[in-house]
Amino acid sequence: MAHQMNLFLHPHDYVCVQQIINDSSNVSILAGSSPTRKAVELPTIVLDESEMGAVDVTVYLVLQNSLNSVQLLECSPKKWTIDVTRSPVVEFTRCYMDDSLIRRGRLYAIRDYIAPDGSRISKPAIFTDWQTTLFRRLKSLLRWDPVLSAYCGRKAEEWRRQTHGRFVEM
Repeated sequence: MAHQMNLFLHPHDYVCVQQIINDSSNVSILAGSSPTRKAVELPTIVLDESEMGAVDVTVYLVLQNSLNSVQLLECSPKKWTIDVTRSPVVEFTRCYMDDSLIRRGRLYAIRDYIAPDGSRISKPAIFTDWQTTLFRRLKSLLRWDPVLSAYCGRKAEEWRRQTHGRFVEM
């Protein structure tokens, strides 16, 4: 079973989201890909507007005590990606933004999956409990927009009102 939250966030909204992540537990942020079999840790989820289009918008959140459980998949000899199915991670695709639009982002977590032998494998309770708490706290920070089927950050909504910018799907 998987859980997902669709989001529309302005770069300034990431500061509040980062605070919720920091408050939720000891969390590491991993880059979406790595040149080696070892995941690359990042200092923050916050994207500066100047980084839009220059950095990968997808990162992974993992409890620090679960870092050794993160598994990577080889895409090419010099590119490895996080295996979101088998790893205790929350995939966070951050919102791309330019002068006229904010592209939808999402938080995504797989709580259990079917192994090649057909058995169901559940991720550890420490992960699923943390993921549930993280999503609940973020939902309380953001405003649900039923038309968009997404949670919106305060700065994103303010930006859209002031600039007549658009919120668009990926």
